[in-house]
Amino acid sequence: MSVGEAVPTTAEGSAGPLGVAEVCAVVGFLESAMGRLDPAVVMIDDAMAMVEAFARIERMGAMGKTLMAKRATEVPRLLKHKGFKDPADYLARTTDTTPGEAESVLATAQALEGLDATTAAAKNGDLAPRKVIAVAAAARANPDVEAEMLRLAETASVKEVQERSREIRREASAETDEQRAAKAQRRRNVWHWIDEETGDGCGKWRLPPGLHTEVVAELNRRANAHFDQARREGRRESQGA
Repeated sequence: MSVGEAVPTTAEGSAGPLGVAEVCAVVGFLESAMGRLDPAVVMIDDAMAMVEAFARIERMGAMGKTLMAKRATEVPRLLKHKGFKDPADYLARTTDTTPGEAESVLATAQALEGLDATTAAAKNGDLAPRKVIAVAAAARANPDVEAEMLRLAETASVKEVQERSREIRREASAETDEQRAAKAQRRRNVWHWIDEETGDGCGKWRLPPGLHTEVVAELNRRANAHFDQARREGRRESQGA
């Protein structure tokens, strides 16, 4: 079946597992619908409703990709036969993402195993991908909190859900504060490079909290000095400039 054909239907009450034909038909329908999308003629209230609808479609698509990515990469020998080095290489090249992003998708699929309630909510488009990751991570650390995390995810922000997930994982971990600090020390790194397009210098870092605070304080000290100098000279610059 080609993309764009009518969505196949099943007898009432007898819907079976979703197949490739139905997925291709949904893609075809969306492709046709997007061709008719003209934001300029849509009322503001309708535009807001459509943003929510498209966001749900996006979340459903992300979960469909996640679950199918796991299935598609179950046979490494087949991937190599098709010219892919490993599951992440297949997913990155197929979905036009980075290997790191592909690894994250595959890790999410793995984390969802056995978490039926979280998987169902994600498939229904109720959870954004980052909330899915946070809920799954907490539930894997402590299966008793899955329902609590799903209730929290209904109303809380991504940041709040992630913070609660970290709390739960820390409580469930046998690691001491010293062991966690040692891990943070081993993870520390600093990257810097020149942007090829603009020629600007760029950088980022991963540091233990104490050292991170020192670096940010020094950056703020220097930024504030430039900001104050510009103000004295009658120039307007942003605080970050």
